[in-house]
Amino acid sequence: MKTDNKLLEENVAKTVYIVAAPTMIHMFLETSYHIIDAIWIGMLGSVALAAVASASFLLWLIFSCCSMVEIGVNSLVARYFGAGEKELQNEVSIFGIRFGIIVATIISLIFLPLLEPILNSMGLEPDVIYNGECFLIPILVGLPIFAITITCYAIFRGVGDTKTPLKILFFTLMINGLLAPILIFTANLGVSGGAIATVIAQSIAIALNITILKKRNLIKKVDNVFLKPEIIKQIAKIGFPISVNSVIFCIVYLFLTKTISQFGTAPIAALGIGHRVESFAYCVSVGFSIAATTLVGQSLGAKNTVRIREIA
Repeated sequence: MKTDNKLLEENVAKTVYIVAAPTMIHMFLETSYHIIDAIWIGMLGSVALAAVASASFLLWLIFSCCSMVEIGVNSLVARYFGAGEKELQNEVSIFGIRFGIIVATIISLIFLPLLEPILNSMGLEPDVIYNGECFLIPILVGLPIFAITITCYAIFRGVGDTKTPLKILFFTLMINGLLAPILIFTANLGVSGGAIATVIAQSIAIALNITILKKRNLIKKVDNVFLKPEIIKQIAKIGFPISVNSVIFCIVYLFLTKTISQFGTAPIAALGIGHRVESFAYCVSVGFSIAATTLVGQSLGAKNTVRIREIA
């Protein structure tokens, strides 16, 4: 089947930048979520900032586990979109969202009772551990919400639309920026307020994502079955190795935190700030990575091996 896909016809270099540039900005904005939280929480003192910095490395590990579904869905949606296989594309999207909820729920249930032992193993002071837990618990409870959001973004990217996720993220980022100080200071929720603001913003993102996906007929209800094992197996087969790679990288930072914690609370806070600055360079790499995932997947579906080599 042929698909009306201009990304398979445009000049390759131009197409790569068309897909990569909005994705880079998207990644910058996602990083800004944590920067906004750090700015407001930093006003609570170095202990609170150190807690969020330490928690962010663990959070990175948790999100890396969830990324398996996002990566698999992005690749398969791109492939079936390129092949013009609308039914399979829809199945990957729907079952991917459902699978993401299940994976996120399992990860949340595993990590919730392990928060204190893990933070304690990092050599943190008791007040830093307490504040770290206060920040992480709302995120873990709302982890399925994050899973739905990132899977929806993966569906958009799979069909070559990187601008819609960017617009949704920008809107919800503003909501997060408005809610964070209200919940942290006015509602006196402290570090928990920053996390709750992010979860609320992500909930709004779900509503926007699902509404637009349905309107564009990119997802529609699948009857009779909740999950298809063959689709889930495909998603996991593609996403799992990349997810494990990211998890290993996160573990390095957990050990790094344990080493730096010997020098006190302030250096840990500094590590968190430095990590956020470093992440901006990382966003550029991820932008091209996602462009490659999407465009190679679409060309693979269209059986255009020459274009795959050019994209790479």
